[in-house]
Amino acid sequence: MGKLVLSRRLDESIKISINPNTVDIDALLAALTKGITVTLAEIGCGQVRLLVDAPACIRVDRTEWEAADAFHARAHSN
Repeated sequence: MGKLVLSRRLDESIKISINPNTVDIDALLAALTKGITVTLAEIGCGQVRLLVDAPACIRVDRTEWEAADAFHARAHSN
């Protein structure tokens, strides 16, 4: 399992999903069985730090990146 630390401010969020590049279904099922752990690591200065511990087949993204990716995809499709 890999660990990722993210800082989040008020009204910011994260999205946890399946990595689309995952082809090993058995590894995915094992990962989902073990679960994903999110730990509040620190609070202060208007933000919190989250520690996400998840297998490689699980994707953790800042939700604002999803909006930016969609914007860039639309811009490059023209």
